[in-house]
Amino acid sequence: MRMINLLIIAFLLIPFQQALAEDSYQEWKIQALAEMSKKPVDEAGTMSFAYRTFSPQVRLLMNTRISESDSFMVSHSADPVLWYIRGWLGRRTQSFYYDDLQKEGKAYNRYAPENQALIKEYQSYYRKALDLDDNPDAPDHLDHYMLTAIGTDVLASPDLKEKAMKKKVMLTQQGNVIHPNQEWQSYEFLLGNYAEQKDYDNYLKTVNEMIERFPGSPRMEELLEYKR
Repeated sequence: MRMINLLIIAFLLIPFQQALAEDSYQEWKIQALAEMSKKPVDEAGTMSFAYRTFSPQVRLLMNTRISESDSFMVSHSADPVLWYIRGWLGRRTQSFYYDDLQKEGKAYNRYAPENQALIKEYQSYYRKALDLDDNPDAPDHLDHYMLTAIGTDVLASPDLKEKAMKKKVMLTQQGNVIHPNQEWQSYEFLLGNYAEQKDYDNYLKTVNEMIERFPGSPRMEELLEYKR
């Protein structure tokens, strides 16, 4: 009888334990994003960016957050923001790799196997985040800052840049605007990506979309110049 009562109590505690675990995850996510943010954190415009240096303390923080994020991957695998955090931390790991080479006086080779492994790993997390973000019922969604981080990453593959910037354009068109020129700038990033890849069909398609989107723009001459 005692065993049965204990089992009943344990069963009744499951929802409470799940709620505690969810609260713990949300608190962790807020903290991790705050550490990664270069945005002002108060009305005075104070900036708080924990990863501004390549110090041992920052490396420890990075490795701790990576380990913690890995522990959430099963229970919160549907959250695109978790995958974004993991990808961002992986990108930072690659930056540490580059910094270590410089300090050792060694040449950086983008295509070195170790470097390529780091790049492919963090971009796989970014790609997962973008794919999960397509689901309207996802528990959270990528914001402008996250999409910009992916879309402007100099090491990112063209498909990642394109998908991130298209999502950013869509957010802006839905009214999620941070500054007046945001939509224009997002389009320009897309144009730059297509130009870099010599993808002239999508380049021209995007220019025509911009002309249609900004019919009365004082920069219409600039748009027409893009077509030449």
